[in-house]
Amino acid sequence: SNEVAGTVKAVYFDSGSVIEAGAPLIDLDTSTEEADLKAAEAAIRASEASHQAVVASLALAKSNYRRVTEAAEQNAISAIEVDKAKSELDTAQANLDRMSADTSQARARADQVRAVIAKKHIVAPFKGRTGIRTVHPGQYLKEGTEIVSFQGIDGKVYLDFAVPQEEAWRVKPGAVFMCTSPNLGKDPVAITVVALDSQINMATRNVRVRSIIDDPKDVMRPGMSVDVSVPLGEASQFVVVPVIAVRRATYGDHVFVIGPSKTPGESGKLRAMQRFVKLGPATADGLIVTDGLKVGEQIATVGSFKLHDGALVSVEPAPSASSEKTAVHAGRRPDRRGRLKIPSRPLCPVQS
Repeated sequence: SNEVAGTVKAVYFDSGSVIEAGAPLIDLDTSTEEADLKAAEAAIRASEASHQAVVASLALAKSNYRRVTEAAEQNAISAIEVDKAKSELDTAQANLDRMSADTSQARARADQVRAVIAKKHIVAPFKGRTGIRTVHPGQYLKEGTEIVSFQGIDGKVYLDFAVPQEEAWRVKPGAVFMCTSPNLGKDPVAITVVALDSQINMATRNVRVRSIIDDPKDVMRPGMSVDVSVPLGEASQFVVVPVIAVRRATYGDHVFVIGPSKTPGESGKLRAMQRFVKLGPATADGLIVTDGLKVGEQIATVGSFKLHDGALVSVEPAPSASSEKTAVHAGRRPDRRGRLKIPSRPLCPVQS
């Protein structure tokens, strides 16, 4: 953006071009400032000439005061003459101080005009690539008008992401995480954390994290999104069950485990046994069970709401998308012997 207002005199870049550091971008018209500069330089010369005249006057006043003083010591002149010479010396010294100030002011004015002229010659602060050009010769620009978007191309890019405030303690400067993006290729790319924001976003309760990613091919652009993987701990094994298998109640969450009947004369038959469980967070596959079940046990899923502890059941395979309605119907209606046909599925470990 331009710091001072002016009319565009020349544009030296094209849209999407790579500009070296210090290369000119645009020039604003400086005809008025150049005229002011000539006037300021003339004022400097006039002030310097006056300064020399005052210096000569001061030298004369000093010499005259010295002679008067010597004559007064010999009682050759009156004290009034001495006072007059001293007054002339003081006046000459004051004129010299005033003229020195005028000269400094004239030089400062010239420097001020030169600074304005320099600000109307806008150059690239570093090597980078320009965006779409939106300024043209003859266009008047107010102060702070955006001239062009300018992005560095030094092979590294800042990548900002956010983490929940309760997990912010896991992210520290120097930590290395992985990110993926179609622009970076198929393989994950390492990013290095360089800083954490000093405050929390009040709306999202997230902490902004800044990292650096290597971009030697210059494929990343500001505003692009990537997927960042921030590990929250070591991978662990959990038992996960379908949501529909869990029965929630005021006295505790429970599932029905399908196991061999222990009733005499019911060899080979299955019964449902109520098992209280402790649940963890939900996943995309179901609910995590932290206590109460073991890997390999079978539990009732569809139709488990019809069961009670010790109910005699027969197991059917888990329903597919095409046979789901049939399975649900079978799970709701007992057969002639009073048995409920409950589809079940084995438990399996998953990583979270």
